[in-house]
Amino acid sequence: MLRTETLSLLVCYTVKTHSLDKTIDLGEHTHPHGMDWIKGTDKLLVTTEGNNTILVVDVAKGKIEQTWKTDQEISHMAVAAPKANRAFVSSIKTGDVTVFNLNTGKIEKQIHSGQGAEGLDVSPDGEELWVTNRGENTLTLFNTQTLEKIAKIDCGAFPIRAKFSPDGKYFVVSNAESGHVNVFNANSKELIKRIKLRPPVPEGRNKERYFADFEGSSVPIGLVVPDNRTAYVANTHADVVTVIDLEKLTIVEHLKAGKEPDGINFSRVVSK
Repeated sequence: MLRTETLSLLVCYTVKTHSLDKTIDLGEHTHPHGMDWIKGTDKLLVTTEGNNTILVVDVAKGKIEQTWKTDQEISHMAVAAPKANRAFVSSIKTGDVTVFNLNTGKIEKQIHSGQGAEGLDVSPDGEELWVTNRGENTLTLFNTQTLEKIAKIDCGAFPIRAKFSPDGKYFVVSNAESGHVNVFNANSKELIKRIKLRPPVPEGRNKERYFADFEGSSVPIGLVVPDNRTAYVANTHADVVTVIDLEKLTIVEHLKAGKEPDGINFSRVVSK
């Protein structure tokens, strides 16, 4: 699944065969960005920043099923929380998280997270929502049922993406400005390791690169934690994906990628 931000398309590929499956035209809904599957369905949440909307796309049928307005500027990332029957959408501009009822698509509440609210994930047990606030270098934790704020935690420079490990033990955050990945104990809410990413940066760095002002950083952004042992982090300035061993909390290797890797995910399908 790929988004094409300058157009209004979702491009769907079959992983096993590396072949194009379908292209879904999102019409007036421009600049698609954040995506998250609604677990147990063929439906995908997609934020479209061009008109501050979140879409429910039936990927199997190749069509938009529902359109929900967020009433927030730069509605960037989204996550589904089926246990709470809710979807959460972060707004970089306002620092709010829009809370939707998954059944009705109606806004239940706007909850304030912090300046530059962006990355977010729901704990595997469905009980907690954690949000990165890149403008103030913090994490805000919410109860997904009551929507009450649980805590606010310092998180390092420019926390931008975040994921829980599947067992709920760790919460992993990429810090784009400092070039670190922070690993938190999700139960105690304490930082247990700050891992500096030091992949080689290509010579003749282009100052037009995304976040070019973050000198000295490989600019880790997108990350995925597919199992309890491994995290993969896309380094936008270094053109590699860093592999982190979560059991030893050390860097294993760097995988070469294309220019400016950002969004990343994982498939368990073995390709031919």
